Amino acid sequence: MGGTARPELREDAGRSNYNQAGRSAAWLPASPSDSADESTHMNTHSFFTTFFVSALGIAALPILLLVCSKPAAASPTPADCSKVAFPGGAAHGQLAGAPFVPETVTLRKTGSMEENGTHFNTWTLHFEQPEGDISFGRSADIHFLLPAGKTPAGRRFRRVPGSIDKQPAMLKGLPEVQGWEFSDFKNNVDLDSNSDNRGSLRLAFAQAAGSKLSGKIYLCTSQAATTWLGGSFNIDISR
Repeated sequence: MGGTARPELREDAGRSNYNQAGRSAAWLPASPSDSADESTHMNTHSFFTTFFVSALGIAALPILLLVCSKPAAASPTPADCSKVAFPGGAAHGQLAGAPFVPETVTLRKTGSMEENGTHFNTWTLHFEQPEGDISFGRSADIHFLLPAGKTPAGRRFRRVPGSIDKQPAMLKGLPEVQGWEFSDFKNNVDLDSNSDNRGSLRLAFAQAAGSKLSGKIYLCTSQAATTWLGGSFNIDISR
């Protein structure tokens, strides 16, 4: 490493210069004072060289730690997004490893069903990022249930990793979140809750304000770092 190489080079250079000087004066007659001076000079040189190298070593320690320390890898999404805080900012994420920044968000009723005499409507929350000339290029969809006649305003929904029997439910065996899906039409990418039971979701809607309905989402998949969506969104519900 660069922090340790310099002290070693300085020490070697000092010894080489001293030894060269000793050899060039070898023809001079030796005397006790010369020997004493030489011994003293060597000891002094050794002391200062050692002190200099040690001081450099100590001073270089923070540099070594800085150079050798690698930045921590980006953390993947949590194992269960239904239990953590929503990401900040407008809804954004990744879809198959590429940035996913929806430009439009829509909400609509897409079906109805009856279970044990209770009527429900299926709703779909749709996030869309056009891709070139393909208006339906990259998207994420969340399908959830509400009792017939109810709206999503002020409601909260969750989906946890695992099988249907582990899910928050409208009725026993009837999950409130019916499923989710990420799609990239152009690149033939399709990931959904049918094939990935490790996905998780936290979804919250605020109360409607006129024709606007806002909310927050955190949708995670088993492909933690490459496919997810999180943040806030606004919907025009006047349509």
